[in-house]
Amino acid sequence: MATIKPPQIQPSFTPLNSFNIEQGLQYVGGDPKLYAKLLQQFSSKSQTLVEQLQQHTEQGDYAAAIRLVHSLKSTSATLGCTDLQNRAQALEQSLRQHTNYFDLDTFTALVNTLGLVLSELATWQATQSQADHPKATLDAPDWPVILQQVQQMQTALDTDLGAAQDCLKYFQEALQNHHSAHKIVNTLATAIDDFKADRAQVALQTLAQLAKSHTSNG
Repeated sequence: MATIKPPQIQPSFTPLNSFNIEQGLQYVGGDPKLYAKLLQQFSSKSQTLVEQLQQHTEQGDYAAAIRLVHSLKSTSATLGCTDLQNRAQALEQSLRQHTNYFDLDTFTALVNTLGLVLSELATWQATQSQADHPKATLDAPDWPVILQQVQQMQTALDTDLGAAQDCLKYFQEALQNHHSAHKIVNTLATAIDDFKADRAQVALQTLAQLAKSHTSNG
């Protein structure tokens, strides 16, 4: 059984003036569909970022604020959003330099830049054609194929994010009606969204054990 492939529709990134598209595509091996997925995930995860940051600073939890801003800086760099990356870096430095206050101007600059970026992303998302992915037609999971896909994804996580996303897509469709496996796949998807390769590998090992148990029982 062949791995399910995403639709062959190339997304357009025209409205995204705050992003260096070429730089972002380099990170994902030139895969525009994967880059589009990462942009959508970033947009979704960043909606409450300012609120979280304000809460941390008001509570004096500068360690949490630094972690949040550092993550934003890293993700912005990955996606090619240089201006936001620089704003996040400036605020991170301010937070690290002081124990009980920070430069309000750097905070405001970050908030304004993030607002602009999220506005661009909202406009971009509204212009994208949403094509349906092909659906798996499995009444019951084909566990030997699942195990094969797990092994492929374990390798792809370190070498080819596009191939890893293809495997994840297959798992999400083929295992959507299997409760235990579906929970593992959700954990796997979250780990990939958060760029946590170690947690993704743990989830894959768990899924492999489940597939092996069904294969041996069969």
